[in-house]
Amino acid sequence: MSIFGERLKSLIGEKSIRSVAKESGVSAASLSLYISNKRKPTLDAIELLADYFGVSTDYLLGRSEMKNPLKKEHEIEYKELQLKASKYDTLVQELSELSEKYE
Repeated sequence: MSIFGERLKSLIGEKSIRSVAKESGVSAASLSLYISNKRKPTLDAIELLADYFGVSTDYLLGRSEMKNPLKKEHEIEYKELQLKASKYDTLVQELSELSEKYE
């Protein structure tokens, strides 16, 4: 089985191929052929499936082990922003207290 087929089968998991086909826009016949390595997916199918499963096309094609590298990157950015916001809030509170002290 190709890496694409293996990963697709894993992502489908307990779902039915019909439900994935209906929700992703890729036909059930095509999904079955991809999983059994009897057909190579089209670029459109790869993009539709990556979007449906929330993974990168590189992950589906076996070029990356990270399912969604952008998600991790955004999570890190979000955490950094939270930390900066917390420091900002602390600074504003300290300035407010100083301002009250010298009024």
